[in-house]
Amino acid sequence: VTSGLNKYGDKPQRVFEDPFFQSRKYDDMTAYNETKQHIIQLSQYVARVWGGKLGVISHALDPGWVATKMGGANATGDLNAAIETYLLLSTADNEDVGNGKVWFSSKPKDEVEPKVEWQKEVIGFLEKATGVKLPE
Repeated sequence: VTSGLNKYGDKPQRVFEDPFFQSRKYDDMTAYNETKQHIIQLSQYVARVWGGKLGVISHALDPGWVATKMGGANATGDLNAAIETYLLLSTADNEDVGNGKVWFSSKPKDEVEPKVEWQKEVIGFLEKATGVKLPE
């Protein structure tokens, strides 16, 4: 699950120089935006690397700003549209939804371009941080 705020996430190269805000000033929105960008890059990496070889389908979903405990009562998004998108992606034939997209209101978002270099940086960071190398 990602967010439209991913567009404010900085380049992983800059983020991963100080991912835990040791030297840069911590800001909760910056951290949130960066992680949402990383989720998209991870999902697109999985789609790109494992999709063709293994048939793995991977998408990111932006539910929008909806009234949940996190979104709050003033959220203006349509919770039902978010639920419909979850249902679409979990029940559709793979040919109907493609692979490696970011979804919002049951439609792929066109403005989110795959960034292969960013994907490599995110995967490299995760492998280093966890000690787990993803199989090619």
